[in-house]
Amino acid sequence: MTGLVAAGCGGDGAPVVSAPTESTSASGTAEAAPGVPAAPPSLPAPAPTGGVAVGPGGVPVAVVGGGDGQWLVRTPCDEEVVLDAVSYEPSAEVVVDPGHGGAEAGAVGPGGTREADVNLAIAERVVARLRSAGRTAVLTRTGDYQVSIAFRAELAVRAGATVFVSVHNNTVPDGPAPGPGTEAYYQASSPDSRRLAGLLHEETSAALSGREVAWVADTDAGAKPRLNAAGTDYYGLLRGAAGVTSVLLEIAFLSNPAEEALLIDPAVQEELADAVGEGIERYLTTADPGSGFVDPYPRDLGVGGDGTAGPGCIDPPL
Repeated sequence: MTGLVAAGCGGDGAPVVSAPTESTSASGTAEAAPGVPAAPPSLPAPAPTGGVAVGPGGVPVAVVGGGDGQWLVRTPCDEEVVLDAVSYEPSAEVVVDPGHGGAEAGAVGPGGTREADVNLAIAERVVARLRSAGRTAVLTRTGDYQVSIAFRAELAVRAGATVFVSVHNNTVPDGPAPGPGTEAYYQASSPDSRRLAGLLHEETSAALSGREVAWVADTDAGAKPRLNAAGTDYYGLLRGAAGVTSVLLEIAFLSNPAEEALLIDPAVQEELADAVGEGIERYLTTADPGSGFVDPYPRDLGVGGDGTAGPGCIDPPL
């Protein structure tokens, strides 16, 4: 059983957690999103909590209140609903975010490959690898549906994650390159995020190298921060997950036909997932510093969006 209440996000990309409120009659409540039934008028306000819940639809959601199987949660489109969960994790050591999804395809390769699909295929394998090693790991997205940036960050925060990695693939390079153009963006004010980015860049670049490929890259490929015009992290995902060691990883250039061919190969996807997983394991179990650190090339950037869901965002059946 589910019900909608108000939800939102602060202008700096950090989710704003609304106080749980009692549902009103249908005439005083916003209509439920498709696939999300309305709540009964007498639903009580649950107590605040945290963690990750999964309902019958298999969609992970961020818990903001509740208990005893009935949770007040934030949905992928930034709604607050009450959910009778099938499973609940009070915390997750690692949260892996497959970038884009649904109407937001991300980059599209010359052969029509959607970045969202490649990101999910790699992220699923990363989580499977981590779980097999005994880690508690969850995905922010388990299918092809839209997920706001604010939700992705809040899921990591609510899960109390030690590590948060957002998996992406790139487009529009600066030009040809002698090797892979992997980019790992870290939180500028976090030494831990910087170290994680260096390890992920090191492992992922090594997994791609050694192939006879016409590589492309940006001039500043490597592990780096990206600041906005206000001097803070450009990516709302990294701003919203402040307090969680987070990295946005751009593995390869899907816009390059040679790299697209690699990225759609399940064997290569497995290798890349092993590399991301190994980078995470090294971060958690060693003091290795990582490598590939560069100064970002100056680019004309704005402030960056706040990451909230747009009016066209439709939640999947939870």
